[in-house]
Amino acid sequence: MDDDALLAAAKAYRDEAEERRLRLIGEFETTLPTPNQDECDRAALGEVVLIKQWDLAPIDPQSFDPFEPPGRPEAPVAPPEPTAAPVITALTDLVVGSQLVSTTGSWTGSPTYARQWRRGATNIGGGTGTGHVLVAADVGQMITCNVTATNAGGSVTATSNALGPITATGSDPEDDGETVHPTGRRKR
Repeated sequence: MDDDALLAAAKAYRDEAEERRLRLIGEFETTLPTPNQDECDRAALGEVVLIKQWDLAPIDPQSFDPFEPPGRPEAPVAPPEPTAAPVITALTDLVVGSQLVSTTGSWTGSPTYARQWRRGATNIGGGTGTGHVLVAADVGQMITCNVTATNAGGSVTATSNALGPITATGSDPEDDGETVHPTGRRKR
């Protein structure tokens, strides 16, 4: 059976109730015993030919393509997409010495994650861990964390909520005694 006949047979199976796909189950070389042109029009007596054995295997009807050879490569992986943004929270007040922590958020595509903490519009050097301890340079700034999710399809970055402005100590001149929450909003 030549390649065109195999493809025609594969296409015919597409319309049947049980979808199937051709798969190569074995190959072997043999020497043709006779020059019978009906059996093999490309070989002559004594010529070694490669015989391929095919089998039918179940397939997914949505992805079946009779013109694509068996063993096709996997479909490209889509880059991750955020389904929930990363969130940073303060373990205590937003003052120098306090620690902030970041979640990765939720993502599609089973990615790995990398973080970059930011002070205003500037990356914080060495700020790539899950937490950040507030320092004097953070005073007066808003702090965010970029989370970059990466899989075989690519990388995508999402930015967390912003916390701040950061104060030097717990005594803020504009403080009216209300509690500061991790969202940066004052409780009323």
